[in-house]
Amino acid sequence: MVFDKKTIVEKYEDQFKVKEMQNKHLFHDLYTRVGDPEELRGFIVELLQDLDWKTSINELMKFEDTDTEGIFRGGRLKPIKSIIKAYKQIKKGPKYPLFWKLFFFIGLGFLVFYLYTLSFPTNWNSNLIIQITPIWFILALLVYSVKETVSLALWVKLAGIYDIKNEESDVRIVIAADADKKDKEAFDKLEEDISELYNVLNRKYVASQKKVTKTQIVKVLKPKSKQPEVALVRKVRDFDKQLEQLNKRFINKEIDENTYRELKQDIERRKAKAETILDLLSI
Repeated sequence: MVFDKKTIVEKYEDQFKVKEMQNKHLFHDLYTRVGDPEELRGFIVELLQDLDWKTSINELMKFEDTDTEGIFRGGRLKPIKSIIKAYKQIKKGPKYPLFWKLFFFIGLGFLVFYLYTLSFPTNWNSNLIIQITPIWFILALLVYSVKETVSLALWVKLAGIYDIKNEESDVRIVIAADADKKDKEAFDKLEEDISELYNVLNRKYVASQKKVTKTQIVKVLKPKSKQPEVALVRKVRDFDKQLEQLNKRFINKEIDENTYRELKQDIERRKAKAETILDLLSI
């Protein structure tokens, strides 16, 4: 069904699922405690810019009290989530190495032949040969100037819990990166940049701060007996049912296209928030 196709936003969300990120060429996981999570997000974006990465996605997901009702203690804790996607292109050697060499040697052959006609008169038109010769060298130069490019992509996901009272956040930083081609030079550059990103974050936010573990990030959740995970799974399934019913209503022409799109986006946003909180519980 055409309406079951994922939107661009949904595809972006899929890219930032931890299981998906773990399948990339590089994957790193950090846990830290920071004051303002926005400062952390801004620092990462600036650091990537210093490394010549261009940011294509830089989003913060905000949660209302109704999104977290009955999940976290006391109402003073809120989940946080930010996603950052960046890209870079590196240029390698000529994209068509055989063709530029072929054109060059053809031009060289014409040049040698032209010099031969000057030394030893032949029936060939020397003027025509010297006019043709530069064309092959120009073609060789043009083809040589077309460089092979490899695209690099990087995903950063920040997920954690913000303590409103103490103004502290326990955050998980997930970093993944990959190249569109299996190329040693591209992977070397990728590893160099990601290593720099990881080391700077580790020095600034992990090594210099109080050590935070996975269990500490979720220690503030309600007791296991409350089973918040079960409630969230039911919530996600309910959103799926709502989307299915909405599709049926649209197909049956019970609602117009604008209403359908607005309702669909609202349900998808709420579903994404529930999935984010569920992801935190399963860290």
